[in-house]
Amino acid sequence: MLTEFPETRESLLVQVRSPANREAWDQFAMLYRPVIYRLARGFRSWAFFR
Repeated sequence: MLTEFPETRESLLVQVRSPANREAWDQFAMLYRPVIYRLARGFRSWAFFR
């Protein structure tokens, strides 16, 4: 089971400071795409029932 928020290496955060570092951005997206998706689904559900 995935944790709610993945552990991100500090070195990856340093690397994504450069928009041109495609490899770092690909890794970042791979880590956080599921998190963003879950958050978006949660907000959509929350807004629906509000």
